[in-house]
Amino acid sequence: MNAKAESLGLKGPESFPDFVRTAVEETNIGIGKVRVLDLGQIDETVNISIQNGFEAERAGGSLRPTCFFTLGYLEGVFSQLLGKNAQGKETGCRARGEDFCRFALNVRPV
Repeated sequence: MNAKAESLGLKGPESFPDFVRTAVEETNIGIGKVRVLDLGQIDETVNISIQNGFEAERAGGSLRPTCFFTLGYLEGVFSQLLGKNAQGKETGCRARGEDFCRFALNVRPV
């Protein structure tokens, strides 16, 4: 681990979940209130919900998920934070009338 990662609280693989939660949930990344629901095993799926996402302004206005920018952004953020490949899909969307936008990211070694 390098000094920068250690200064942010990333001591090794065992500290990834707490580090990711802190880095994402407590940082204003400008896409709405982000909550990491489940990190599971770090090489599996990360589940995220976003309240008040800017892409889904009109609740119930679409039959399909609409938060394409947010999905791409989350894939990039988690890929960088974990040093792994994160690809996902939007599993729930306010634009379809749901309470939150939800995303599932599959995280795999690069």
